[in-house]
Amino acid sequence: MIVTMAMVLDGLSKRFECAKGTYYMPGCPVVGARLISDCLPGSEGRDLCNVSCDPVEARRPGVLSESVVLGFPTCEQGAPCAIAVSGISNPAQLCNEVARVINAYTIWANDLLELDVHGAGLEEMVDYAHGLFENPMTIIDHNYRVIAYSRTDCMDDCLWVAATEGEDVLGGSGVPATCIEEAGFLGYLEELRARGVLHDFKTAIGTMVTACLARSEDDGLVAVNVISKNRPVTDGDLECLRYFGKIIGSKMRAIEFTWQDSSNCYDALLHDVVRGNLVNADDFRARLGEKWINVLPNFTVLVIASQTGLLQYHQLCRIEDDLIGVLPDARCVIHARTLICFINHIGRLDRSEWAAFELYLEQGGFVAGASDSRGDDCSLHDLVRQAQIALRVGRRQYPERIVLDYDDCRRYYLFDLCVQRGDWRRYLHPCLEILEEHDRCSHAPLMPTLECLVANYGNKTTTAEDLDIKRNTLQYRVERIEQLCCIDLSDAAVFDHVATSVALRDFARGTEC
Repeated sequence: MIVTMAMVLDGLSKRFECAKGTYYMPGCPVVGARLISDCLPGSEGRDLCNVSCDPVEARRPGVLSESVVLGFPTCEQGAPCAIAVSGISNPAQLCNEVARVINAYTIWANDLLELDVHGAGLEEMVDYAHGLFENPMTIIDHNYRVIAYSRTDCMDDCLWVAATEGEDVLGGSGVPATCIEEAGFLGYLEELRARGVLHDFKTAIGTMVTACLARSEDDGLVAVNVISKNRPVTDGDLECLRYFGKIIGSKMRAIEFTWQDSSNCYDALLHDVVRGNLVNADDFRARLGEKWINVLPNFTVLVIASQTGLLQYHQLCRIEDDLIGVLPDARCVIHARTLICFINHIGRLDRSEWAAFELYLEQGGFVAGASDSRGDDCSLHDLVRQAQIALRVGRRQYPERIVLDYDDCRRYYLFDLCVQRGDWRRYLHPCLEILEEHDRCSHAPLMPTLECLVANYGNKTTTAEDLDIKRNTLQYRVERIEQLCCIDLSDAAVFDHVATSVALRDFARGTEC
């Protein structure tokens, strides 16, 4: 990695008050630092950052002004240097600071390469890069898909939020990953393809995005984005983003070469299923026929994750290796910090293998979402989504379980969909808001009565017993609720709407918690 003057400025700015000098050149490479002295050759050291606290020295013939860092008691505008630093008067200290900055960037670049060499996933590399950029990051392709994003930070722009809030998009459903109008996103792609780098590109709602091409081919592109949320993106960030983009581009080429090299194998088809490139069941069977692959009649999909936190890439690889001895018929795909397992089987799953699998999950601190077991006439992509929903919903509804079955979670599917959309309150019956407002100002709350009545499916006798009140008292409270909310709870349609609203509210609040 080549450290530039812009990166030196960023590093110094974290400890001192700095200003750009007259000869500031952000792309000027810097490989070291040395003090300006009388014996300094004038024609050598073009990549060295010369350090002085004397403006006269900077003007001396033979000194490359564009690579001079000057220290002043206060920053002087228009200083004859590249960077003016205030609050420092010792040139040796300033020289050491420049060397420290260069070393820090070198370590960051080497660690990033080390992650790549050791097979880290895109998500892990983005999370590591986030520590330097201190802003949300995404890796996207030309099909509106978010390939990876930083999970340690949240985004507030509709261009990216819709893609990162729901597992459906990340699961590779092929749904556009942005809410921006098509023309706006296409404009972003065209400008990025033409320039290679975008600095402070404005999205639909005015968020500033800095982007760099990681890979550009005739049939598409891959780009790395930094969203200006926590702080502005600097010239130094832009230089680091170029380097990060090159690493991601080489990794994407290696991944695609592996897929192409194994295009005749079963695993390549499963990768296409997960990425959303192979959704239709008939297309899947046709691809199997082309490759002369014979499969058993039933499929079950598992999605394995950590009970707490996120799994790193090397952990997922270890789980994949371990499962060879636990579920020998499983074929695995690493995706979005989870391990997706496809089990092809006849009839029901082997009980002994399933028991060993549950024990493995419990001992390792893992949890798994399990889809239905379906025939090959069902889309495998739908089974992947079932397992993802079971994992997401089941972890909250059944926290004591190790394996979360979609069959137990399917009744929460619409609730989960509403919550993922972010506008779940619009589906609630108005009476809930009315009662919540009433209870805030009243010493006799009515919401607990409605919740208990709903829990008992409208049975007033059981509700009165649970609330430990007389039936006449319950009847009065129900009438009071109906009067306040202008509803008739004896109407089956109204009662069902209210009951569903209570369940959706409880589900959404549990998810937020």
